[in-house]
Amino acid sequence: MAHGNRVTARTLAVFPTSLLVHGIYVCLQVVLFMKGNKQFPQCGFSNTVVQILNAMDAPFEHVDILANDSLRVGMKEYSQWPTFPQV
Repeated sequence: MAHGNRVTARTLAVFPTSLLVHGIYVCLQVVLFMKGNKQFPQCGFSNTVVQILNAMDAPFEHVDILANDSLRVGMKEYSQWPTFPQV
């Protein structure tokens, strides 16, 4: 599904959204669905969560929900939570 536990653009294009979201949860211990990425969060809430996880030295991967609209919508349905970030 992902190369070295990293979600790639190709992965997003190939798999159905619900399968992709479930696979991300199964493969990764801590994943942050956020606006932007670890190095450049695109909203204050995403930035705050990144700072908290970094302060705790928690290893985590991120998924930029702004990069794929179907993933963003699918993630809201999967988690039954309407806003981001989500851990």
